[in-house]
Amino acid sequence: MCRYIFQALKDWKTWLGMLCYAGSDAPLYAFSLFTPSIINQLGYTATPANLLSVPVYAWACILTVGVGYMADRIGNRGIFNLIFFTIGLAGYIILVTSRNAALSYFAVYLAASGIYPLIPNTIAWMSNNVEGSYKRSVAIGMIISL
Repeated sequence: MCRYIFQALKDWKTWLGMLCYAGSDAPLYAFSLFTPSIINQLGYTATPANLLSVPVYAWACILTVGVGYMADRIGNRGIFNLIFFTIGLAGYIILVTSRNAALSYFAVYLAASGIYPLIPNTIAWMSNNVEGSYKRSVAIGMIISL
């Protein structure tokens, strides 16, 4: 078993997967924790702010399933990661720079659209690209544990 651990540690794909996962996981948790606060800063009180965050998560769920389906259908997960990373980045840039409430709420949707599909797509991408079942298991464990 140690052999597979060392193989996974020496494989550049494991490190790339860890970088991709960490790059999308940190914004995911920040988004999850601060979405009601962001909406609250747009002028809504606590309960409406929480309720306005529900459609954002519903949209992200639908989009995540759609991206997974399309990535399987096309057979190219990496391009989806690049596209949705760019969409999420645009959402965060708008959130940081905008003072318009409607534009900021739209940016929350963009950020969710970029972040949520990345996590399962990155894990599936790495599991498709690391050869050998034991090495793949170790690599996926390393990626998720980061």
